[in-house]
Amino acid sequence: DDGYFYMESWIYQPSLATMTLCLAMSAFASNEVPNEEKGRNVEKLLNDIGFEGVDHNEDFEIYPQRNTIGVAVGHKEIQDDSARDYTLIAVAVRGAGYETEWAGNLLMGETGEHQGFSEAKMEVLTVLDEHIKEHHITGNIKIWITGYSRASAVVNLAAAELINRETIEPQNLY
Repeated sequence: DDGYFYMESWIYQPSLATMTLCLAMSAFASNEVPNEEKGRNVEKLLNDIGFEGVDHNEDFEIYPQRNTIGVAVGHKEIQDDSARDYTLIAVAVRGAGYETEWAGNLLMGETGEHQGFSEAKMEVLTVLDEHIKEHHITGNIKIWITGYSRASAVVNLAAAELINRETIEPQNLY
């Protein structure tokens, strides 16, 4: 329901929490399909709930490696209850069925952010930035971003980066 995104993101909404878990789980890579189809569940979910321009990065189509991360993204236009227009961008990061991708969890680095998660964060942000540019998204933006397991750590770092670089106002990051 688009109404999930009418309130500030820090207001707990059980139905949005449930749907966010559904989105995260849809990004799991199925073991039952070839690599080039591993993003089909998340793409189907996003299409079914009205998102446009739904796509995934190349990492969803290859056998996962230590530094890969599957990312799916789509967008839709919504209008909040005050009649303000927004582009809602959904970002789902692969968090299960990621084969050897988990090895990035062990890449700590020497200083600063965890290196493996940080490298994956940069891929998530690159996919998001490319989607915004490709679809000429401007104006008011809300971002719905989720991931499970390894992807949740990556999503947390990406969300912090989005706020730090003032890409989005915190109340519009779900």
